[in-house]
Amino acid sequence: MRGNPESEPRRDRDPRKLYDEALKRILGETYETELTELLRQRRFVTDARLPQLFLPPQRHKGSDALYLYDFYQENDRILVPIMWPYKRTTQHFHIEPIFETYEVLRGELYLNGVLIPPGGQRVHPGEFHQTETRGRHALTLIVMKDARLVPEAQQHASI
Repeated sequence: MRGNPESEPRRDRDPRKLYDEALKRILGETYETELTELLRQRRFVTDARLPQLFLPPQRHKGSDALYLYDFYQENDRILVPIMWPYKRTTQHFHIEPIFETYEVLRGELYLNGVLIPPGGQRVHPGEFHQTETRGRHALTLIVMKDARLVPEAQQHASI
């Protein structure tokens, strides 16, 4: 798949640069500036506290999502993953008090088999869910409301 650095021919190149080039092809040359501005507009970051952009992206156990950002703003956990076409996350749920909201920034993402609508989709504590992409990539903003109140190792429970 063009643009996916995991499927590109192996070269003796810095993985950070390979991911940056792939993301620029898919999201545009200014993707990092645009994401930072979006996080500022939502008041998740300030100039004094910019989160680290992970290149190469972080992985979470059992998930095909690649996390560009993963940080806390007060009690909320903010994640910005990208998923290549035909990928999925684990089926899981969150315990009280975590509510999770998915907002697709680019591409298409399905939650429990249903396309996430413009404006996003909220998942309640205890609700099993799984996301997947089909023929398009998905860049998503995920807000895990009150996640800091739960130890990180217990925030996701899989079946």
